[in-house]
Amino acid sequence: MSIIRHKYINKVSKVKSTKKIRKSKPLNKTTKTGNKNLDTITSKRYLFISCLLIFSFLIIVIRLFKLQVLEYTNYSEALSKATEKTVEGTSTPRGRIYDRNYKLLVDNEAKKTIYYKKEKGVSKETEIALATTVADIIDVDYSKLSDYRLKTFYCASNYKLCKKKITDKEWVKYKQRKLTDTDIETLMFERLADEELKDINREAAYIYYLMNRGYSYAEKTIKNKDVTEEEYAKISENIDSLHGFNTKIDWERVYLYGDTFKSILGSVSSDTQGIPKELVDTYLSKGYSLDDRVGTSYLEYQYEDYLKGVKPMYK
Repeated sequence: MSIIRHKYINKVSKVKSTKKIRKSKPLNKTTKTGNKNLDTITSKRYLFISCLLIFSFLIIVIRLFKLQVLEYTNYSEALSKATEKTVEGTSTPRGRIYDRNYKLLVDNEAKKTIYYKKEKGVSKETEIALATTVADIIDVDYSKLSDYRLKTFYCASNYKLCKKKITDKEWVKYKQRKLTDTDIETLMFERLADEELKDINREAAYIYYLMNRGYSYAEKTIKNKDVTEEEYAKISENIDSLHGFNTKIDWERVYLYGDTFKSILGSVSSDTQGIPKELVDTYLSKGYSLDDRVGTSYLEYQYEDYLKGVKPMYK
């Protein structure tokens, strides 16, 4: 019995051992067919990305070629307009007039000019200070300075003192609009004593008047006759501190035979006159500015298109 039992036990153990021993398969193992599909998908993706990159690169190259080669002129002009400021010269000499024998009849003579062009944001107090400073640099003929202009300069310089010359009742009427600004100014001027006006710098008062006549931001000629080299140089050297004051070389029409042919040759408007009122529409339609000097009669007017100068352009 013991022998038979021993054999039985060995058989059972062999069966059990055969059940426990199994061959394990790798988890990531794929078939040959699966490997081929994965390679195909990968190659297609790579090809798609490569084509996409090449296409994008071609678009960029074509766009750059269009911008830098085909449309270079248009964009460069647009850039210059956006970044550069073109300034037109203020004055230019007119053409000369000769007779049929090529003898000079009308010419231009250069003259040094000191002018003022108001800058934005400049206050009345600043202009008074500028007029006083410039009066110490240049000599001006103030014989045309009227009492009204003198009193205007005094009240602008001493407004608090002049304001006290108006009574409280008059200020009440002013607030009630029973008195206008002109009425208040008239009352101030009437109550100014001659002694108060004695110590006023009349050259400064006249320069202040010249600075404020005409259009507010137009160019005003301060002095263009007998301008000395020293005056011209001092103004030119200090244009940064003399806000609005500057110098230039202007011109004056010279008729070599005086008034002999004046009825034929005609005349030209002055630098202060500009375009005459009756010819404003005619000249403005041709692109002129209001302060341009133009022919007003006879040959100067008839041949304006040929005699007018070409203003220089600065960038």
